[in-house]
Amino acid sequence: FVSVYMRREFPCLPSYNRFVELMQRTLLPMVYLLISRFGTCTGISFIDSTKIAVCHNRRIKRHKVFKGLAQRGKTSVGWFFGFKVHVIVNDQGELLSVIITPGNVSDKDFSLVGKLTRTLRGKLVGDKRPDLLEHLRLGRWVSISDEPTLRRIGTRRSRRHAAAGAPAPR
Repeated sequence: FVSVYMRREFPCLPSYNRFVELMQRTLLPMVYLLISRFGTCTGISFIDSTKIAVCHNRRIKRHKVFKGLAQRGKTSVGWFFGFKVHVIVNDQGELLSVIITPGNVSDKDFSLVGKLTRTLRGKLVGDKRPDLLEHLRLGRWVSISDEPTLRRIGTRRSRRHAAAGAPAPR
């Protein structure tokens, strides 16, 4: 698309093969950029994960680029093939901890959460998972808020209650 329709904006655009060769040289600068964007722990942290799908589910058997690395995983939305990015950010939106795992690694994995929260202190807010919260409360990492602080925003039900002037159900 870019090489056909945006040639004037990008006159020195490399070919696809050259782009693949150049990608290897950008790994170290990209890691440095990621590390330089890390913030400091303020005492309030948020944990979540998201998927990085590398191909459509119909093409899993034909996929070759990440063969042996990417795995089939499940999110609340559905199945995918690829990786998961587990992230912790502070209340100012700065990165505190990042781990990329195969798609089949659960968000409830205690060793994964232990690695992510190793240097944190204060409150950690995330999805409601009682077993994970209890594990962290007993562990050495962080204290966890007892009530889930985050609520789904913008659902049809909460909009209806807001329009009627009633508080949204918990």
